[in-house]
Amino acid sequence: MKCIVDSLSGKQTVLEPIDCEECFTLVFDTDSTAIVRSINMETLTLNLKELDPNQNLSYNLWWELYDKDGKYYLDGDPYRRAILTSESYWISTKELKLYYPAAPGDVNYLLFKPL
Repeated sequence: MKCIVDSLSGKQTVLEPIDCEECFTLVFDTDSTAIVRSINMETLTLNLKELDPNQNLSYNLWWELYDKDGKYYLDGDPYRRAILTSESYWISTKELKLYYPAAPGDVNYLLFKPL
């Protein structure tokens, strides 16, 4: 993943740890489903045909341990929450944008580049 983009300001936020090539990735296994990885080895399955912005996120996602440096990072939480609440997407040969609600009247997106 390249970054999270605030659609109103255009501000780009790069998630940490930045030295992890496997972190914050989507690996497509069909035309409409992908395996989602944030920081640790746990994965989620994303179905682009069944995006649900009303996903129940009451469980605690918070901190993740990064095996490479032994530190805990918080950026996996907003990443997974954005994935789970995605409302729509846009794709080209150069990038994928997953749009998710950020605040009332505001939609941000995760910007992915192919590896």
